[in-house]
Amino acid sequence: MQAAADSGGGAKPGGADRSQADGLIEMLDDLRPVDTEAGGHTTLGELVERLGRRGHAAAIFAPALLALSPAGAIPGMSIATGAIILGMAGQLALGHDGLWMPRRAARVEVPADRLEDAIDWLEPKLRGLDRLFRRRLPQLGQGPAERLLALPMIVLALLMFPLALVPFGVAMPSAALCLLSLGLAVGDGLVVAFGLTASAAATAGSVWAIATVL
Repeated sequence: MQAAADSGGGAKPGGADRSQADGLIEMLDDLRPVDTEAGGHTTLGELVERLGRRGHAAAIFAPALLALSPAGAIPGMSIATGAIILGMAGQLALGHDGLWMPRRAARVEVPADRLEDAIDWLEPKLRGLDRLFRRRLPQLGQGPAERLLALPMIVLALLMFPLALVPFGVAMPSAALCLLSLGLAVGDGLVVAFGLTASAAATAGSVWAIATVL
């Protein structure tokens, strides 16, 4: 299972263009269930294992996007999403190869046929977006940089707690987190660079907003 996850960034049959980043479509393909017969299933733990180290970025991107959406205005949402991001970024900073999750959560079963349908629905919608990503500035999007990038993620996640007092204030760190985690997930260092710039701006803006409210 780990070998499948590790091969996600390797060469693909047919001589794939190595300038192309390991994009969203490739991540979806890694999540496709092996057994799609009626009654077949996979678990959340298996899905996370297939993503390998990219699982950290995906697990940060999802709650960051949720906080950035209108749902982020729901009372308590910024605190909940901030706590999740803080935990995921902490694991990334510690250099965990895979994403740790509670055993009970890892055993949650996902029907294979529904997972397949969801991936088929998402794939055409993400294919156009996927063409924007390339394997650029690899020193920012891969290797040791992953652990270093966890530090601004942790700072942004911590800022989400006091920003719960600022109307729509959580949008600033959430947008920066979306860029950072997306760049890491697809291995595009240029997107990560944009995320770092956004992180600096979001940190300054968040501190100012918090100081204004307090």
